[in-house]
Amino acid sequence: MNKGERCYFPGQCSKDPLHSGLTPDQARVLDAIRTKAGISKKELSTILRLDLKAISDHIDVLKKRKLIWKVKGGRDTGYEAITREKLKQEILKLLVVKFLKKEIDLETYERLKGEMERPE
Repeated sequence: MNKGERCYFPGQCSKDPLHSGLTPDQARVLDAIRTKAGISKKELSTILRLDLKAISDHIDVLKKRKLIWKVKGGRDTGYEAITREKLKQEILKLLVVKFLKKEIDLETYERLKGEMERPE
């Protein structure tokens, strides 16, 4: 919760910043996605006993808050929690592609890669 916001649902006032501002069902969806990367809406619906429309609505909120993203595995679509490590991996992949397409030079590539790999 941000300063000045009110809590109307139990669990919404959690001290855990990851769940701050989420409804209990949204928090359950996020936790299930964090537990099983690549999980589909149908699997979430079955596990959490929520209808597909509710799952879709919760996923939209979580995507807007930049907590999850869509992943594709062949013909299947699922969802994965966004973590710093995953984000770094995706950025490094983009850097490699840019370098191979000659959109950035070797010096720029190595400098950016070094910055990404530097411990926080």
